[in-house]
Amino acid sequence: MHSNNSEKSLIDAMKRLDEDMVLSSVCQLIEHGYDKYAIFNLLDAGTLEVGKLFENGEYFIADLIDMAVYDEKDQYLGILTNVIETGANDVYEVKFEDGREVLFPAIKQCILDVDMEGREMKVHIMDGLLD
Repeated sequence: MHSNNSEKSLIDAMKRLDEDMVLSSVCQLIEHGYDKYAIFNLLDAGTLEVGKLFENGEYFIADLIDMAVYDEKDQYLGILTNVIETGANDVYEVKFEDGREVLFPAIKQCILDVDMEGREMKVHIMDGLLD
């Protein structure tokens, strides 16, 4: 027996990065008789949805807070403490180890990589940003 609601719940949980709900949804699908390949395909579909969100810059603000921030040379800079939403693009506030608070525009030229699982962000320090 197949349940479209269970399928949708799994994909939605993946999009929200809600691990507990993903596990619960997978258990429901197993109870409904889904085989492991069908479940894998749904997980894959959810992963693709998450990828689309990230490609569009639609990060989950709560998941960014307290993320470790590194520069292009993998030197630790500090912790992301706030996301400021502006009309054009978000701005990430990073508290450096020396206590300075530096603002990074959330644009692809500045934010090079966001590793949600590893809770790390890699940034490019644009000319004049630290002046």
